[in-house]
Amino acid sequence: MAKLKLEFSPYTYTRVQVMRTKLFKKQDYDRLLKMTFAEIADYLGKTNYRTEIEKLGLTYAGADLIEYALNLNYKNEIDKIKRISGPSLREAFETYLLREDFHTLKILLRGLSSGIELTDKILSQLTRGVGRLKKQKIEHMRGAKTAYELLQRSGLVNLKMFKDLQGQSRFDLNSVENRLDHAYYGKVLAFTGQLTKQGKLYADFLKNEIDIQNILTIAKFVRLGRPAEEIRRHIIPAGNILSVHRLERMAASPRFEDIHQWLRHTPYHALVSAFIKGESSLLFFETALYRQMLQKSIKLMHLHPLSVNTIIGFTLLKEIEVKNLKTLVKGSQLGVDPEQIEEALVL
Repeated sequence: MAKLKLEFSPYTYTRVQVMRTKLFKKQDYDRLLKMTFAEIADYLGKTNYRTEIEKLGLTYAGADLIEYALNLNYKNEIDKIKRISGPSLREAFETYLLREDFHTLKILLRGLSSGIELTDKILSQLTRGVGRLKKQKIEHMRGAKTAYELLQRSGLVNLKMFKDLQGQSRFDLNSVENRLDHAYYGKVLAFTGQLTKQGKLYADFLKNEIDIQNILTIAKFVRLGRPAEEIRRHIIPAGNILSVHRLERMAASPRFEDIHQWLRHTPYHALVSAFIKGESSLLFFETALYRQMLQKSIKLMHLHPLSVNTIIGFTLLKEIEVKNLKTLVKGSQLGVDPEQIEEALVL
């Protein structure tokens, strides 16, 4: 198969680096943590989110306004990167953004599984519209009555992976979502394999994320006392540091406390040790792992500033910023202690 060469585009990479300078810094979050909800909303209206807040201010108010404005700003930033990228660079970026389509598919599956009607408002708050699935396609998917029909209508996956769902009205949501993760990473890693030199940089970025996903999956299931065979099925065999052999040994650990032994001499050992000692909840453990991934991503961006990793890295940083701000706004609105909010932020 012929290799695909990405354009060398200093202009695009430089523009994205400039966009990165506008992201919130630690001192911005420190300031926001001391504010009331009204003060946070006013502060955001003076930042890079001003345009979206002013545009949506005639239609929405309060927390809804901030939520929609954050999503719209994210979409606008992603659309801008697409516009300033050449054909092959745009294709590489859009392949990465398939994660947004898989995320939308998962949201629809969760609605189907729970029997909860996903209104337009709920969907617009939970999705950002930057993938390849357009509104008309999503509406068509919403009409599906079974998981198999929904997957079929999405056009995102090879249905052979889900043939056991055919004719079934009930389904195991965890199992289906895990297979979707396998399908997503399989698609993107297959694409990176078609690239020349930058393909390895792109793949390394994704494999760091896969390591995090595998650790979280094993941590959750071992704590729930799930059998090793079930846990093994959920492992994505394509990480950067953690081999399949090591992951399978972790999955077979009879006690959660044994897992960290298999993570010795890895960057994750200290985080898992703190979790075992009860110094952090599963939510904060997940946050700590994503902080670790964030630092790795920033390092890769610094090492390879004129590569596709600049774009992928910025997208991850922007996604994290939007999640952080939503957490801050929600926490402030509910009166959560600022220290607890800060622990949930990925900084």
